[in-house]
Amino acid sequence: ADDVVIDLDPGMAFGTGTHASTQLVLAEMQALADAGDAPDRVLDVGCGSGILAIAAVKRWPAARAIAVDNDPIAVAATAENAARNGVGDRIAAGDALPGGAFPLVLANIQAHVLRELKDALVARTAGTLILSGLLAPQAAPLADEFVAAGLRLVRVRPSAADPQWAVAVLAR
Repeated sequence: ADDVVIDLDPGMAFGTGTHASTQLVLAEMQALADAGDAPDRVLDVGCGSGILAIAAVKRWPAARAIAVDNDPIAVAATAENAARNGVGDRIAAGDALPGGAFPLVLANIQAHVLRELKDALVARTAGTLILSGLLAPQAAPLADEFVAAGLRLVRVRPSAADPQWAVAVLAR
């Protein structure tokens, strides 16, 4: 009864929700919700189809999200999928990182891109940062870089369904 249903057409953008890296982020978001966290602002970096931003605002009805991607196809897909899910008024899709800090930052992108965005992601994290898109051997070393930049490691864990992928959760 409390499942969050998302109607998604990724079009040419990345993100159907079936990839292990996406599933890991969704599971970590659920763990936050189960722990009573209710972020009012979410930043989804590398949003692709918008699935993570949509899941966040549907999970937390008071939340608003900013979803960014450098691919105009992804930005358009995010806006279309947000509208399709009735949350278009709560998700702003664009191609530039906003200023400010967010209680929840999501980034499901390849490790080398996460490394390039490290300073920007750390600066925008006021609460929890969830990093995915990581092959399991990359996760702990990348998380260590984010710890050295000022965040605290919460956990690194591989996917139970596909252990070659992992997620890193960090916090301010």
